[in-house]
Amino acid sequence: MSITRANIMDYIVRRQDQGASSATINRELCILRRAFELGIENGRILRRPKFSLLKERNARSGFFENHQIEAVIRHLDQDLAPMIRFAYLTGWRTQSEVQPMIWSQVDFEGGTVRLDPNTTKNSEARTFPMTGELRALLEAQRSRTVALQKKLGGVIPW
Repeated sequence: MSITRANIMDYIVRRQDQGASSATINRELCILRRAFELGIENGRILRRPKFSLLKERNARSGFFENHQIEAVIRHLDQDLAPMIRFAYLTGWRTQSEVQPMIWSQVDFEGGTVRLDPNTTKNSEARTFPMTGELRALLEAQRSRTVALQKKLGGVIPW
């Protein structure tokens, strides 16, 4: 109850001096703010100090050029290469968006690949047009998947 806005500002300055990023400091402040909100909801405290979050500059930069991704892919296991190439072509996140994909998200006839709502960072659906390179990649992956299913039985993901 004795934490004031001045204490919070001092905390921000101290964390910045320690080299913490604005995004890290904001996540820490969000935890503290939530603790205050829970205290109010449960009748433990009457009010909370005002929290102002820092501006975050988290735009991505330093994208790979085609020759650079090709150099990386040459060093990957053949089972991993298609997923990394797919992520490169679409710009989608590997772990949370590409790995969990299922074939019903691929529309060969309509020429699109889609991410369903609540599977993306902002919880909004996304559709990507199937370029020639992406179609070839997905057709090869589909053939590979079918062959593995015949060989091993069951569903084999990426």
